Amino acid sequence: FRSLKIIAEVLLPSDGVVLNPWSKSIFYLEDIPSIFDTASVSDFINFIKLSYSKNDHPNVNFILKGLFSKKVNSLSTGERKKVILAAAMISNAKLILFDEPTNGLDSEFKKKLYKIFNHFEETGACVVFTTHLVNDFHGIGVEKYILQDKSLLKLSKLNETKYTIRLD
Repeated sequence: FRSLKIIAEVLLPSDGVVLNPWSKSIFYLEDIPSIFDTASVSDFINFIKLSYSKNDHPNVNFILKGLFSKKVNSLSTGERKKVILAAAMISNAKLILFDEPTNGLDSEFKKKLYKIFNHFEETGACVVFTTHLVNDFHGIGVEKYILQDKSLLKLSKLNETKYTIRLD
């Protein structure tokens, strides 16, 4: 969680420096800001479009089906995650950061999320996320790494074998 904020340049590192080639094209939103609580999902999405000067992404209407008229403060955890995902798609950022992206999502939408993550990779974006639910991501076909005890563990796509890179 703190690491994502440092990568997103929301927090400064306590030591060292972050060299981020995507610093001008980052999308990070841990949750929908409380300033939008009384706004509709449609209003929030329009704000994102204006902020990023982007048009709709083709999948936004599908992801947010039935949510546009709801107030942000009435959304469930899973619905909030869908809104954040849609906002990330609209941003067209090259580095997309998510905190626990599968929390609150049903298994059917998790399958769609994997396809969306693969789409981000196909369009040249890098997706970084934190999760405690590592098993949720075995079906996703992108490179996976685990940061554990100052080691970066790369999981191979085929058999989830761990390769260790020390970060000392």
